[in-house]
Amino acid sequence: MKNNFKKTVLILAGVALICFVSQSVAQADNKEKTVPTSLRCRYKVGEKHKVRFTSNKLNKVWVEMPGKKPTLTGKNETQHEIVLRTKVESVDKDGSAILNVTIEQVRLTMTSDVRKKKSKNEYYSDAKKNTSTSSWPNEPKLHGASYKIRIAPDSTVKEVMGMDKLYKKIGVDRDDKRIVTGLINEQKIKRYHERDFLRYSPARVASSKGKTFALPTAYEKKLPIPDAMIKAKAIKKKFKVNEVQKKGKTSLVKVTCSAEPLYVLPEGIEEPPSLNDFGKTMIKKMSDMNELKITDEALFDLSAGLVRSEKTSVECTLIILEENIGMGQSKNKKKGTGGAMFTQVSMDNTYELVK
Repeated sequence: MKNNFKKTVLILAGVALICFVSQSVAQADNKEKTVPTSLRCRYKVGEKHKVRFTSNKLNKVWVEMPGKKPTLTGKNETQHEIVLRTKVESVDKDGSAILNVTIEQVRLTMTSDVRKKKSKNEYYSDAKKNTSTSSWPNEPKLHGASYKIRIAPDSTVKEVMGMDKLYKKIGVDRDDKRIVTGLINEQKIKRYHERDFLRYSPARVASSKGKTFALPTAYEKKLPIPDAMIKAKAIKKKFKVNEVQKKGKTSLVKVTCSAEPLYVLPEGIEEPPSLNDFGKTMIKKMSDMNELKITDEALFDLSAGLVRSEKTSVECTLIILEENIGMGQSKNKKKGTGGAMFTQVSMDNTYELVK
């Protein structure tokens, strides 16, 4: 009897152990599969990052005539890069944080090619090299200057602080009109830190399983046109949240975006701004919009609650047909047999963490 009892106890103990191990493995698997479900930044006091923001804007005009090579009549390009070091000083109960931001490096290049007359101007300011050079006279040294922002979990900059101190350090007034000073006004600072795919997204949505939450799969937002040359009243951006990708212990999600023009002004959006340049005004008035392509692509680190990168691109092409100008011999030409003038505006912006 005792032997049978011992056997029974051993069997029960073995079954209990198997159940315990199975339960532990299942819990571990569930823990491993758990992915943060909030498309929001999570700030931590003392956290430091180095980020780079680059922008490139190109305006180009060319003429195409039947049987001839396209002729470039004008091109202007502005390339801008700024490297920033950020440190989280404090975090509020709502998840917003105060970031101290120091400018480490600034590069600005402006080139022009109009009727075969070329020009190029450059500015460079670097904290590591402690140097600043400029094609424009009397431009201030930007490296080493700093400011503070209050930033929400969705990357909205609620407040820009310390600007008077910054202007005093670089030796300019707040209303200074020099080219380089324009790189650090409040509007530009917001542009460096705010990310559209976060600002216009729901943080998370209720899942089909009831009380749990999931990432949004798609969302959209109506916005003002990104450039005054675009022949539309507004645009509608459509965002898509792709499948979560695992890299070791890190969960990453890619958010992509496309956009379409809106020709009726949506409620809550102001009329597009007027162009200050007479030539551009006439081109826009006489042109048809041949193409508008807007794309975004962002990479968000769900595990750390931070943006790894974001790339945005806008390309708009306007066309004026010779037959529509109504001047000279173009009146006698058959439709579609004349030349055409093209105007293209392209803008590319990139935000990225720098290791």
